[in-house]
Amino acid sequence: MASITGAYAERGLGVYAASKAALLNLVETLNVEESPHGVTATALAPGYVDTDMTAWVADRVSPDSMIPVSDITQVVDMLLCLSPRTVINRIVLSRSGSSGYSA
Repeated sequence: MASITGAYAERGLGVYAASKAALLNLVETLNVEESPHGVTATALAPGYVDTDMTAWVADRVSPDSMIPVSDITQVVDMLLCLSPRTVINRIVLSRSGSSGYSA
């Protein structure tokens, strides 16, 4: 799991975002090096997902507007159905009604 903040800057989350950006790059590098051997990875980079981890922003972002966990699991299910000949480096998921470039 990465985060949308690894792909797009978010005020106040610099260190967290840097670690997630590194993960996005690691996944891309792994795919370049190992996908010919059948090993692939995809980084999921969602905005706020309605979990305990996002409770700290519930006063600013309503949990009802956050991405449901079930949407994340559906994306994972889709990825698991792909053939080893297909590589998706990253999937950025935005909350509806957001700019699409922020959590």
